[in-house]
Amino acid sequence: IPNSRPLILPRSASAVPRAALYLSETAIRDVTSRGLALGAHGVEHVRWTELGDEELSRTLRRSLDWMVALDPGGARALAYPDAAVDGRVARAAARAGFALGFALEDTPPPEVPWILGLRRLVAPDDPDWVADVARRREGNR
Repeated sequence: IPNSRPLILPRSASAVPRAALYLSETAIRDVTSRGLALGAHGVEHVRWTELGDEELSRTLRRSLDWMVALDPGGARALAYPDAAVDGRVARAAARAGFALGFALEDTPPPEVPWILGLRRLVAPDDPDWVADVARRREGNR
């Protein structure tokens, strides 16, 4: 993969049916009806940094339109697939209507506005992980 970053999913996940990796439309509606906000992650989950300008614009707009159809009052947020973001992608996301962008723990390139390069964590499938993070945070106060 050009400009490679570590993949979010382990290689073994490629054997899992795609539908099992993502929330269904029903699950998204259920989550948002409980007052939680979700953001887009790309309808096709391709690295937006590898798309041409027109395809990038169409993909971002399609992703936002899909999320708005599921949650009309929801956040205009996105998490970049594979955390691949640069200034061109961030500007295109803003033009498409996104207000927030989430990368990963790495600091995004300096040309990415801070509001479109917020850091996010990928939580492991470990029931004790949240409690461990909270304990460490409490210890740092």
